[in-house]
Amino acid sequence: MNIIRKIKINSLGMYEFNDSEKELCEFIRENILNLKPIVKYDGENDSRVVYYKEKNLIFYYYTNGINNSIYINEKIYKYICIENKRDIIKEILKYFYNIDRLFVDIIYEGDSLDYLNDIYLK
Repeated sequence: MNIIRKIKINSLGMYEFNDSEKELCEFIRENILNLKPIVKYDGENDSRVVYYKEKNLIFYYYTNGINNSIYINEKIYKYICIENKRDIIKEILKYFYNIDRLFVDIIYEGDSLDYLNDIYLK
């Protein structure tokens, strides 16, 4: 059973995570689920969708289809790199946020994210 099904079934009270799944699922719940989207138009043919949780930018991506990367905050990026969970995170973004296009890469952009956080929260 994949992680998305396990999260859904657990939320219904019909599944308990084993020890190896608990950390991953807790991380996903705390950092990736229940995000608020904001659409920002950067130009005539370009916009980006930015997702926040508790006034922190979590990730964003461009809607023009030319740039197939997703830009995420440092905490999630480090977790993905250390735990090798890139495919799981892509699957979750696709399922929970209807981001159905294929992302080529997940990128951390520290200064850019801090700048966007300041702009969108004002």
